[in-house]
Amino acid sequence: MTNPGREVDKSLNSLNGMDRKGKPKKRTVTQQQKLINHRINMVEFRIRKKEQFERLKKEHERLEREMKRLLAGLQNDFSHESLWVYFGEQNMVRSMVELIVEKEKLRKQNVARRTDVQRHDAFRKESPPSTIIRFPLRK
Repeated sequence: MTNPGREVDKSLNSLNGMDRKGKPKKRTVTQQQKLINHRINMVEFRIRKKEQFERLKKEHERLEREMKRLLAGLQNDFSHESLWVYFGEQNMVRSMVELIVEKEKLRKQNVARRTDVQRHDAFRKESPPSTIIRFPLRK
């Protein structure tokens, strides 16, 4: 019966470049160079990943500040009592919601139409020019 702890030690040694007897494995120069290059690439990858995360975090914070600033401006614009008295609070909120929904609907339509145009342009580029047959109109 084998000792499970010993098996784990063997596998760990194998991963660390040691053979079963605990001696360093003999590697070719290219294998060693590949291992070194891989380690260097992984370090660079982790550094780039951290930098990218920091950039995204800063951008997120900037966008949050911008959103708060714009919301404060909207609140100032709509805080005038004359607007609230004229439209009423419920009507103003309803109008804003309807406006936002309509804007989103138009944006989706615009995206759909743009993809249709791109698809049509791609089709026109792929297909050979067609011959148009013109029939005389009846009088």
